[in-house]
Amino acid sequence: LRSKHPSVWMDVDDWSAGQFTARGGGQLVGAAYEILERVLPRFAHRITACSRELQSLYPKAELVPNLIRLREVPVRNRKPAATDRIRVAFASSVTAYHGHAPFLEALVRRRRDCSQIDFWILGDGDSLGECRGIVERGGLGDVVHCSGQLARAAMLQRLTEADIGVLPLWDNRLNRARFPLKL
Repeated sequence: LRSKHPSVWMDVDDWSAGQFTARGGGQLVGAAYEILERVLPRFAHRITACSRELQSLYPKAELVPNLIRLREVPVRNRKPAATDRIRVAFASSVTAYHGHAPFLEALVRRRRDCSQIDFWILGDGDSLGECRGIVERGGLGDVVHCSGQLARAAMLQRLTEADIGVLPLWDNRLNRARFPLKL
């Protein structure tokens, strides 16, 4: 790894192998994670972890929390009126990994039921163009809005203004095992 990629970066995100299998993840995937947890740190120049618990497994790791601290969240001042549209927010990287596209395709199929929804995709990524195409072809331009990349304060403000937050993921065993952590 070092000879081909001189700056290997390892990001320890969401769980350890033990946490993954304890929450119902497959034994084979858990074993693969355990091997990676033991081998990759030897080659990595930089390691980041999203929690103190995971950081304790990797003493060289830099803590980069991917969580929202409640004290950082702005106070919600919005008092929705009965005629207001329901604000739904999906905050994440816009990638094929997350379920943006299937979620939008479901909205297209249920288009006539969406007149009271304002759906915000909060983030940016390589699948944003695909999502915008689904919105345009499906006639959802008045329902779905894409913010692009936002600063942390703006992201928290948008989440606070939302009535509902969603995190669509593909329906598979891995996502069912880690869904509570991600949400």
